[in-house]
Amino acid sequence: GLLRALVQALGVPAEDPVAEAFCGGPATLQPLPLPGHVERAAAQVQQWADWLDSAAPDLAPPRLLSICRRPGRLRAEPGWVELRLPLAGVHTAVRRLGLDLDPGWLPWWGGVLVIRYDD
Repeated sequence: GLLRALVQALGVPAEDPVAEAFCGGPATLQPLPLPGHVERAAAQVQQWADWLDSAAPDLAPPRLLSICRRPGRLRAEPGWVELRLPLAGVHTAVRRLGLDLDPGWLPWWGGVLVIRYDD
């Protein structure tokens, strides 16, 4: 419920591979978010957007979308998601904030996220 609500609040289409990777399977098969989850997700996305507005003013607005909607390749397996971004897409504001660091195991999500830059 809550992960699907976050995907929706970020504007990711349910059929997008990112939604499937984030939700641990097809988002359309996930339970519909409860109204409380929808409100909580919207508030969280707004909090992220507000933080980015102050922390990364040099990013193009809308800042959250400029970080979330970047070209790359996604490989997803149960418990493992690997995101490969082009080296030419490195942005110093994103690097400075540590938003593209390789987080590894994410206990709240129950999986590993690997972020790599390559040519």
